Amino acid sequence: MSDQVKLDYVEFAAQDLIKTKQFFTDAFGWDFQDYGDEYSAFF
Repeated sequence: MSDQVKLDYVEFAAQDLIKTKQFFTDAFGWDFQDYGDEYSAFF
């Protein structure tokens, strides 16, 4: 696959960040890095 068509960045809006992070952790095994109380990045 060409580097020009790879997904590089995704942002999800969430009403409840704690529940949203738990869902993605349970569903996909994602880990998160928090940046304050209202923003978190997954990797």
